[in-house]
Amino acid sequence: MAGEARLVYSDLNTGRVVRVAEFQPFICPAELPGVQWHMFLVSTLPSGLADDPVLWEMKVNRTFWPMATRPDAATVERFALIDARAECLEQLSRMVNNIRFARGTNMNGWSTLVELYRADIEKYKDTGVASPLLLGLVEDPADVDIGIAELQIKISSYNATLISSEIFYNKWSRAIIQSTEPRQVLAEMRRTLSSTN
Repeated sequence: MAGEARLVYSDLNTGRVVRVAEFQPFICPAELPGVQWHMFLVSTLPSGLADDPVLWEMKVNRTFWPMATRPDAATVERFALIDARAECLEQLSRMVNNIRFARGTNMNGWSTLVELYRADIEKYKDTGVASPLLLGLVEDPADVDIGIAELQIKISSYNATLISSEIFYNKWSRAIIQSTEPRQVLAEMRRTLSSTN
């Protein structure tokens, strides 16, 4: 499709393209030292770029130039490691974002709503008058205090999910970046995740 997007990673030292990856929902591009990424529409990329990316250089103006020679074996090996790390970090970001999405499915605009709820709760504490937003939490207006307590549990649970998913992402992304075997680290992370569920 002409509108499909690709993530293109390039090495800052050489300018050579290291990775071309399909951009998918819930993926965050990998942030790796010495590597930059840009997003392009497939229709704007030169043909053959995805087939053998290391034969291409990405210029500062985001244009691509074919290279006459392959990089040396050590550079190709370094690029392969960068490619593997980026792939694993993309997969990790998708998993974490899916966890967050699943937890917040019915919470569109949740952070804005939380602030509105908190303001209305403060007004309710001061005046004893429940807003329509607070009354919407319960069937019987006499149960507003119960509705507020349940809402506060929901807010705490949602915040706990965000915090734990951030800790999870930080721990495993650091392990992937530091590893020479990032795919094994990702596999270990998946085993750990499945054993806790």
